[in-house]
Amino acid sequence: MTKRINLRRGATIGLALVSVFLLARLVLEATGWWGGLGSAAASPAPAAPPPASTGAVAPRSQAAPAAVVPEPMLRLELLKALDSRPLPDFERSPFDFAPTPEEIKAKQVAAQATLPPPPPPPPPPPIPFKAMGFQQDLQGKRIVYLSDEDGTYVVREGEEFGQHFKVLKITDESVEVQDETYLQTAQLPYPAE
Repeated sequence: MTKRINLRRGATIGLALVSVFLLARLVLEATGWWGGLGSAAASPAPAAPPPASTGAVAPRSQAAPAAVVPEPMLRLELLKALDSRPLPDFERSPFDFAPTPEEIKAKQVAAQATLPPPPPPPPPPPIPFKAMGFQQDLQGKRIVYLSDEDGTYVVREGEEFGQHFKVLKITDESVEVQDETYLQTAQLPYPAE
């Protein structure tokens, strides 16, 4: 543990020393004391070559000559060649950022054309009852006997049974049952004797 702490302290001190050295060097270069950026401005310019000898001695100038800066070359012929080219023909204004209504409608039509039609809804489940038979009560109304996996139902015409079923009509051959959830009707025949 102490080795790790000593290592961190040493690394911190080393980084601090390097930072101080770099900061001092930067200051010295800026002021011209180190041979870096500031030295070019502080050092005297090289002397100009002596004029051609005419026999007379030219007086020496006390002021140092200004540094010669090369002039940037402006090539006007290239600029004229670029200006003479025709502008490209854009399909729409570069200042219109949103798509036009025609583009929006074309995208919608293309998206609808590529999508397959939605699948049809699944068919309703079959009515799970079997007609066992019927009889008439003392008032002359018919009673039907229906069965499924859960049990047997004794139902009169127009009555509801199960969870969502209703007997619509009882005839001599079959019974008509409606699934009130899916609004599906089915004719359930009686078993053959």
